[in-house]
Formats: sequence, structure tokens, C-alpha cells
Amino acid sequence: SNATMIKFFEVLFDILNSHNNSMILLLLVLLTNMATTTTTTEPCSILPPSYFISHGAPNAFLDTETEYFREMQLLGDTIKARNLEALVIVSAHWTSNVVQVTTALEPGIQYDFYGFPEECYEKKYPVKGHPELANDILKLLNDHNIESEGNNQRKFDHGVWSPLAIMLPDASIPVVQVSLARNYDPVYHFEIGKLLGTLRNRNIMIIGSGGTTHDLSGFGRSIIDNTYVQSFANWVEDNVKSGNYQELFHYQRHPTGKKNHPTPEHYIPLLVAMGSSNPNYEAHIVHNSYLAKVLNLGVYEWS
Repeated sequence: SNATMIKFFEVLFDILNSHNNSMILLLLVLLTNMATTTTTTEPCSILPPSYFISHGAPNAFLDTETEYFREMQLLGDTIKARNLEALVIVSAHWTSNVVQVTTALEPGIQYDFYGFPEECYEKKYPVKGHPELANDILKLLNDHNIESEGNNQRKFDHGVWSPLAIMLPDASIPVVQVSLARNYDPVYHFEIGKLLGTLRNRNIMIIGSGGTTHDLSGFGRSIIDNTYVQSFANWVEDNVKSGNYQELFHYQRHPTGKKNHPTPEHYIPLLVAMGSSNPNYEAHIVHNSYLAKVLNLGVYEWS
């Protein structure tokens, strides 16, 4: 309160005017401890959160009237306000025998899809890479026995640029993309996330881009009952919020796990993002909707 602050400064003034060296020394020690405590705890509160983004279809950036578009725009405003050094993104659409990292300054984008509106193939997203950071990531991974190699030819796939085109349309934050390893091992990728998470100390944000569910066999069909999709999406949400990693590692044990993810590549980025977060952070769902009933567009934040 104001009265407490006034009393504090009255006592402080009395001590300084008392010429009591012992009291003045004690005051200096107390103030130094206060400053040290502030300095050591403050950075923890400003580390960037980690995100898992269900990126949906490649034309998501064209559907400007959807709730997904609007909330992704708001998320982008939040991200941009952090003045990040870079984004590190692990997308479902790049898998390699060993982990690969984009090292080019201007990787460009690729149109790794077919059958979508012509505007999707005309889209430009001139986001820069970050070669120095890419090399740091390679060293970080290899030093911890995660075999990895640089790739200066790889262009950003739509799992990277399509959601960024909504969130950061000015392409103002450099990006490094990290591939999935073809082993698709959940724990292995969670550990990769933990290593990437150390980069958050440099004001670098980690994003996993995939899908909470990804049963394309039902896409475009007149599915009346999507209970199996909702059941799995709810299970993911419950376990993410409770931090139940072990359950999430064994997602295929869920009764509809294999149906919602016939292949694992859209699920694994969730584990990378989760691994990259601070263990003490709470998980929040930023967005939750469905595309064509079979794709849950869950977006999660660990902050």
C-alpha cells in the first residue's frame, strides 16, 4: 500500500542519516540480496512458451472467416510482440533417416500438395532462415548423441509456411526447420524437444506443427458420426493438460489412436513441442475446432 511505502522510505531516510555504519551495511546487504533475487528469477518468467499447432489444410490461410483463422491471427500478434530471435519448427511434412536441419539463409517455400485452389500455388512467403542458429542446433543435437546433419537445399513445407502466413503475414521472424527422424519414436522425439527447449534461453520459440487427429480416409466424405475423432482429441487434451507424458507416448493404445493416426508423422510434433517446454509450465488449449469433422485443429501452448 501507499502507507507502507511511505513508512519504508521514512525508515530508509532515518538509517542513512543516522551515520550508523552497521545499520547502513545491513541495509546494503538487504538491497543487494533483493537485486540478486530479482535478477536470477526474472528470466524464467520471460522465456518464450512452446506451441503445438494443428496446421490443417494448406489453404487455411485463404479461409479468413473461420474461427481458426481469427484465433491464429491473435496468436501471431502475441508471438510477434515477443521480439523473438527466431522460430524453430518441427513439421509433420519432413521426415529423414537422421534428423536434418535447414541451413540456408533463404530456403524458399515448396508447394507439397495437390488439388487445392490456384491461390495456394501462387502464395509467396519470403521468410528468412538463420544459418548460425541452424549450426548451433546441429552441434547441440550431435553433442547429445542425436545424429543430425544440415540441409541447405530444403525448402519450407506447408506445415511451416501455411500457419505462419496467418500468424505472421509479414514473414518477419527467421525460421529454422528441423525434421522428424524416420524412427518416429515418441520418447526419442520428446528428448529432441528437451534439447531444442534449451534454445528458449536465447529468446527462440519452439513450435511443433502437425495435427491432433489426421484420418484422411474420412476427409471429404459425409461423415455423420465423428465420435472417434472427438474421443481421441479429448484424450489428448486431458493428458496434455495433466502433463501425463507416458500416456501420450503410447497413443496407439487408445482405442481410436491408430484410426486417428494411421501414420505417426502428424502426432509426433506434439511430443517435440511438449518436450521443449518448461516442466513447470501449464498447458493451455489456444484453439479447438474441427475441419471436415475428421481433423481436430487443436492448438496448445505451454506457458
